[in-house]
Amino acid sequence: MARFKDWGERECHGKRLRDICIIGTGDLPELAQSKKLFVNKFHQNFRPYAYDCLEELIANRTRDIYLGDYAFDSRYYGTLGFVKNKI
Repeated sequence: MARFKDWGERECHGKRLRDICIIGTGDLPELAQSKKLFVNKFHQNFRPYAYDCLEELIANRTRDIYLGDYAFDSRYYGTLGFVKNKI
């Protein structure tokens, strides 16, 4: 799936737990620009504002699509292997 994850390949602005980045607020600018549909991994008790901000971004984009101020571009997803190969 198209998910944002970090298993050690990028700088983590949250914290690392067993080599997995637990997303923090410092990761939000990259997440906001990402075309990934899902994020791995948040922890409920670690910097919950990161989750809240991402939730608000999604709500704002949904509103903007409804109002005609934002267009969802699906071309990126059509290039993914599991889509092209219909797995």
